Amino acid sequence: MVDLHKRIYGGQDCQNEGHYHVKVISQKDGIEGYCGGSLIHPQWVLTAAHCQKINAWYARWPVQLRSCHQLTTRA
Repeated sequence: MVDLHKRIYGGQDCQNEGHYHVKVISQKDGIEGYCGGSLIHPQWVLTAAHCQKINAWYARWPVQLRSCHQLTTRA
């Protein structure tokens, strides 16, 4: 197991464990899958490679973005 505390500086523990920053949810033929991700553009979600590899249809089907918190893009 990797000790992440040695590699992350200035971070803090998540307040609500089990929730992703962005949860990517996709459905096809009644099957639902999800994976964590980050919205990097209005039309692009960055997620882990294993999410796409296991569920190859993620890359080709519409997704819904759900978030634990409403965030703004303005600083």
